[in-house]
Amino acid sequence: MGLFFRLFLIAALAALPGLASAALQNGKVEVSQVSGQVTMIDATSHRKALTVGTVFQQGTQVITDANSSAELQLSNGSTILISPNSHLDLRTFRQVPSRDIAGSDYQKVSKEPSPSVTELMLLKGKIVGEVRKLNPSSTYTVKTPVGLVAIRGTVYTVECGKSNTGLDKVEVECVRGAVEATIYEYGMGPVAIAPSRRLTAKVMATKDPILNPPNLVATKLPELGRNIAAVEVYMADMSSVQLRDLSANLVKSSSLSPEVTAGIEEIAKKAPALPDAPAEIKKDVPPEPPSISHIPLQNTPSSGSTGPVLQQILENVQKVVEKNEQPNPSPTAG
Repeated sequence: MGLFFRLFLIAALAALPGLASAALQNGKVEVSQVSGQVTMIDATSHRKALTVGTVFQQGTQVITDANSSAELQLSNGSTILISPNSHLDLRTFRQVPSRDIAGSDYQKVSKEPSPSVTELMLLKGKIVGEVRKLNPSSTYTVKTPVGLVAIRGTVYTVECGKSNTGLDKVEVECVRGAVEATIYEYGMGPVAIAPSRRLTAKVMATKDPILNPPNLVATKLPELGRNIAAVEVYMADMSSVQLRDLSANLVKSSSLSPEVTAGIEEIAKKAPALPDAPAEIKKDVPPEPPSISHIPLQNTPSSGSTGPVLQQILENVQKVVEKNEQPNPSPTAG
């Protein structure tokens, strides 16, 4: 009986990964608001206009133009507001089935009904998210071309695109809750973003025409194992004006409850009136390639003298020469 029990336990443990995978099913996403012309691209690359009441699953992209926006409600209780001129790819949204997921008014839940995996890819533009308290087993991430943002029950914003000087840029705001950002270049991160704080990251190309040819933001050199690019990351407090603008935007363009915007207004009362000067928390600049002018003077031969390195080489050569010039006595010599 003991042997049978051990064999049964081993078989059960081996089946756990398959059972866990089978428990996760595609979550549901419902379109709760649409303003202007919004395009939806499904998993088969079929395009159509996005309309209120549409329900879809993972693998769907949503694209807004300059005068349009959309709001999505996920069955884990989270809400995503997609701003104008944005492109969002809902790459993964899987959730464990639960009896608490009923109907389509997902905003009524106070916390996530069951564990889920959410992976968004923001290719350009801006999203504002409101996430209910997540299950400890859940993950919620937003990827951008510059970095990855990990979310825990919170109100957040993520915006990515080009800066005024044409650099790749991402801005992440943690209105309340907990947010971490990881910047891809040089493996920087994760950086914790406190409530009512904003992180801004910029990726800059180096000026070296050999290591970084023109028209390339970052040249991958396998022999170096990293990108030849510089990263600037700044952190600053959100101002009361920025927080109130966000609250007003949610009132105008989202279906979130008044409690959410009221909470942001309360945070705004304690925020500084004007944005503070951003504090740089990291700046990585690749080392310049060595040149002759960078060689220390003490290692450079000058007229009439030698440096210690060259002098050591000469002495070693001289010893070898002297050893080879020693006479080899003949055994018959007498």
